[in-house]
Amino acid sequence: MENTIQKKKRNTILIPSMIALGVIPLITHAFNYDNQLTQFIWFPDDSGKSCDFFLAWKMIAIITVGAVMTMLLLVQRFVKHNRIRFESNFYALFIYGVFVAVSALLSQYKHWVVCGSYQMFESVWVLFAYIMFCFYTYQYVRDESQIRSLLTWGGVGIVILTLIGTFQFIGLDFFKSKIGRLLITNPSHWKEIDKIQFQVPKHTVYATLYNQNFLSFYCGMMIPLILGLIIGCKKVSYRIVLIVVEILAMACMLGASSSSSWIALAGSAVIVAFVLFSRKKKAFKTAGIVMGIGIAAVIAVCVLTPIGNAVSASLLGTPAGHAVREIDTTGDSIIMNINHKTLQVTYDYNEVSGEVSVNCMDENGKKLATTPLETGSLTSVIDDKDYIGCAVTPMMVEDILAVDVTVDGHNWYFAKTKDDGYCMINQAGKLERYKSPEFSYLFYDNALNGRGRIWDGVLPILRHYLLVGSGANTFIFAYPQNDYIYREYNNMQNTLDVKPHSLYLQQWVENGLIAMCAFLVFCLGYLVNCIRIYRKADLHESLTWTGIGLFTGVLAYLIVGIANDSNVCTAPVFWILLGLGMAVNRMLSEKLENENEA
Repeated sequence: MENTIQKKKRNTILIPSMIALGVIPLITHAFNYDNQLTQFIWFPDDSGKSCDFFLAWKMIAIITVGAVMTMLLLVQRFVKHNRIRFESNFYALFIYGVFVAVSALLSQYKHWVVCGSYQMFESVWVLFAYIMFCFYTYQYVRDESQIRSLLTWGGVGIVILTLIGTFQFIGLDFFKSKIGRLLITNPSHWKEIDKIQFQVPKHTVYATLYNQNFLSFYCGMMIPLILGLIIGCKKVSYRIVLIVVEILAMACMLGASSSSSWIALAGSAVIVAFVLFSRKKKAFKTAGIVMGIGIAAVIAVCVLTPIGNAVSASLLGTPAGHAVREIDTTGDSIIMNINHKTLQVTYDYNEVSGEVSVNCMDENGKKLATTPLETGSLTSVIDDKDYIGCAVTPMMVEDILAVDVTVDGHNWYFAKTKDDGYCMINQAGKLERYKSPEFSYLFYDNALNGRGRIWDGVLPILRHYLLVGSGANTFIFAYPQNDYIYREYNNMQNTLDVKPHSLYLQQWVENGLIAMCAFLVFCLGYLVNCIRIYRKADLHESLTWTGIGLFTGVLAYLIVGIANDSNVCTAPVFWILLGLGMAVNRMLSEKLENENEA
């Protein structure tokens, strides 16, 4: 009786971890807020009010659970005088937390650092909560019964999420149904419920995780963990349930259509298999040969087959075909780089005659001949062969005399003011003294499903964040949001780049290079410890397979993180699993030490 009561107490203290693992990913409800972005020149004045369904309340829940964990940890330490478990790897996590805090304190964008905002909601308090999720779970998971309890109750949320995703996969999206929209909307908006629509293609899976990339990120962790539990499970009934959940998770992954997660799963599985084969020299050599053959086969497929060529084109991208490459209005004229040829445009208004004269010149200041598009038209076409498809048109924009420069059917609007000289009328409808931002051009724009352009924009700004970053949740301000040329040619005029699509670039920009390195050291410490343990642990024990599943899931997350960001939908799960994985490793290490002593 006493042991049962003690077990319940030990399981009760893990309730916050259970909530973080199973409940937080499910939270979905309307959250209306003022994004406070209209003060920026690249953001429209009429878009200051925003509504979020999938992120904001998750942020609030994460901070709340993190605060509860902190309070319980302090009570256990200073009131009940319980010993705090610690290992040297946590020093790296502590350094990470320090530089997250310093970056937040020194940030120019403290409102967004503290409150989170606009399609991310990963504030500095959320990052602190992540650290607590890991440490708290590591601290209070002390035996296998607690692991089962945590994964069982957390697993209820996993089942619900994968069920929602599976129904989306077969074309039945709960959030597109009227009852679904009513449940996640405030009663004050029920009269306008039909106006709320989720523009997601049919059969695309996102469950309660905002988009398909986040869903595949989540399933990339869950699939190997569930597989490890299936292998280690002793009861047939439990194993059947786990197999069903695994099938649901894989269906969700298929519906998410994210190649990066499948690649990460395959990569993590190969690495873990290699670790397990290394337990025996003969098997290790065989595995090495098989892996070498497999790599050669993949390379051959990519080089020699149409499917491989298509995959290679998707990964590497293709050269951009747009004519306009750079725009600069910071001088005495409008300067445009069109197919590597310079076009200079000026215009003047004759107050006496009421006529507008538009002058077009090449890079040497030589005037280019123009011809009216048709009789009586204000539009003039540039005659020079180097500027085919270029035309200029004087026009009025809200009582301001402006000029429209048309290049290959795309319109660029410019105006001249007394104070600032020539300005672009940007895609937010504001006058901007504009110069195209710096990009590295290391990748093609469409490489890795559009990530190439974003990474090219991130690389030049990394040098500014060697010691500290711009602050949590502030990538939107660090990145050049005035990349109007790319957006115009890709029909993304109303799109902002709020994340770098890379966990590591995100850490570097927002928290600084030192914080990113500390995060990597912490994660690598866990992975190295896994390799050391699972080369020796008893594979007949269920605890070992739970640890292997956690090892593979965490590794998959870190691999897919190369091309995906941390976010409030998936990161809480990662940090809980990381803390649980460290706890399992601690328990297995203690067993191995006891066996060696015996």
